[in-house]
Amino acid sequence: MKKLVALVLSVMLLCAAAASAMAEVEISFWNGFTGSDGEILKEIVDEFNATNDKGIKINMDIIPWGNFHEKLPTAIATGTAPELVLMGNDVLLTYVNTGSLQPVDDFFAAMDFDRATVPDSVWDLFSVNGTQYMIPMQVNSLYLYWNKTLFREAGLDPEQPPKTWAELFEMAAKLTNPEKNVYGFGIPVSSTSVFENLILCNGGSFVDYETNEATLNTDVVKKSLKQIQDAIQINKVSPLATTGADFDNILFAGQLAMYINGPWCINGCNSNGLDYSVCMIPEGDAGRSYDLGGCGYAVTTGTSDEKKAAAYEFMKYWNSTEICKKWSVVNGFPPYLQSVVEDPEITANPLLTEMGAALQYGQPWLKGINASSSITNDVLFPMVERIMNGADVDAEVEQAQAAMDMLLAE
Repeated sequence: MKKLVALVLSVMLLCAAAASAMAEVEISFWNGFTGSDGEILKEIVDEFNATNDKGIKINMDIIPWGNFHEKLPTAIATGTAPELVLMGNDVLLTYVNTGSLQPVDDFFAAMDFDRATVPDSVWDLFSVNGTQYMIPMQVNSLYLYWNKTLFREAGLDPEQPPKTWAELFEMAAKLTNPEKNVYGFGIPVSSTSVFENLILCNGGSFVDYETNEATLNTDVVKKSLKQIQDAIQINKVSPLATTGADFDNILFAGQLAMYINGPWCINGCNSNGLDYSVCMIPEGDAGRSYDLGGCGYAVTTGTSDEKKAAAYEFMKYWNSTEICKKWSVVNGFPPYLQSVVEDPEITANPLLTEMGAALQYGQPWLKGINASSSITNDVLFPMVERIMNGADVDAEVEQAQAAMDMLLAE
């Protein structure tokens, strides 16, 4: 009897030890997905919490991006940061330079994850000097949306969007109807969506990465910016001083014929009942070359090995065929995981197929340039806005070139 009692106690102790080993590992997770995509993300996090067999619980906080980037540096400095963060690749270098993020190069071996299932261009998007700091969550380029109803009303074929930038500006003039408050093409201020892609497609550039010098003062760049100025000043295809958020509303109201934006616009177009479609941005004089961006998961400095491992489990879960496919189908983002790209349901979806095809032409905006934020916000945005308002293109480009060179030399 004593032996039986001892055996039972031993089994109980083993069970208790196992239960202790399976005790929840809680990690905090911050992101800025405040829209409908945040609801989808929450659903996926809840599914992970309910189904993972590692005892991992993710506590997610959604914080508006402005507040997110105000709070996170302080939280990291004071040791109160979340273990897991989700943010855009455009801010990666800033956080790496301040030592705020841990490298995640060991993710592949730890999770037995095959790098070849994701294109090298995507991994490169989330790395700095060959070190991986993020694991992808979503990747996208920008795309051309067009309102088929407005095309019909202007006598244009609603199934034939512009194939070149020259055609786009020509169509935009025809689609503009001041009497109905309809604009042919949205050109927002404080946005790279139009001027960057137009310049790249025309064969221009912004920085020589080998010499670390600005390459703005060229005939190609000036020609591209003059195209934008003429479209606004002469043909009045776009209202002045209008932000991207304003253009979203104009698009959803059915008063904007063409607009360049990301896949996050799809849900708004659908919910507002627009007859629309999406395609790659038109070709320029030099073909296709587009802005490539995305969001990735990162682990903050100070996170323990145990919690880093827990974060890795969620990153692997996200980068499974099931979850990546769900994000593409439900949220409209192009797939980057090869198994999803080849999925029959994805290949049968013309929008996702078209958006996915654009990724091959993508390149990140000012990747690896420490002064990228200052160049964008303090030099390029003001330059383009002044040109949109009628300023001399040559003078503005020369002035911006000098300002960029000063920032690049710092």
